[in-house]
Amino acid sequence: MSIPSAKTYAWWLAPLRMYIGAFWILRALPKFLNPHAFLPPQGSMGARIALDVSKTSGFYHAFLANVVQPHLALWAQLDRFGEIIAGILLFLGLFTRLGGLVGVFLGLNYLLAAGYTLQEAFAGMAASAIALSAINLALPTGRVLGFDALLARRKSRDDTPPMPMPPKRSEPQPQATVASAPQPAPVPNGTGAGPAFAPPASAGPQVDQSATHSA
Repeated sequence: MSIPSAKTYAWWLAPLRMYIGAFWILRALPKFLNPHAFLPPQGSMGARIALDVSKTSGFYHAFLANVVQPHLALWAQLDRFGEIIAGILLFLGLFTRLGGLVGVFLGLNYLLAAGYTLQEAFAGMAASAIALSAINLALPTGRVLGFDALLARRKSRDDTPPMPMPPKRSEPQPQATVASAPQPAPVPNGTGAGPAFAPPASAGPQVDQSATHSA
């Protein structure tokens, strides 16, 4: 039995990423389309937090009563914008690790605020949202059918070192020619050891010495 490749797993994880992204978008859309029904003071956010305060205990009860309720308008905005940001990032596969982190944070808050028992917590919607969001936090699910694939390809091109340029060949330099002195013409064999020299002009006419002695 052959084990599927990493690319095969990635193609299966991409629809799962898009599903959890759509889940967060659908939770956030009514809070934007009909904000008066959700935002305080008349919206459902105030009643929901009051109910959560009554069901919780321990550190999270203190957090809701002392931090969230006094600043209810701020936390209502954080709630709906957190859901829409997580949904868009996960659905588009853009910065999916960030989208998964936001989804895990939201799911943990919903799980703690509900005050479920251990059995109800594992079987509830909040636990499923945490698990599906955590997959995108741990794995690069946006590399398939997502914008993270484009960012990864661009980064790999930027990180590729440029190809080294071949060394430039130096042009051969012309060599300077030294003019040599003219050499004497070679003397043919048997005509003497060197060139014949004419007698100096100041020597005057030559006198035949043999004629003088005979006289």
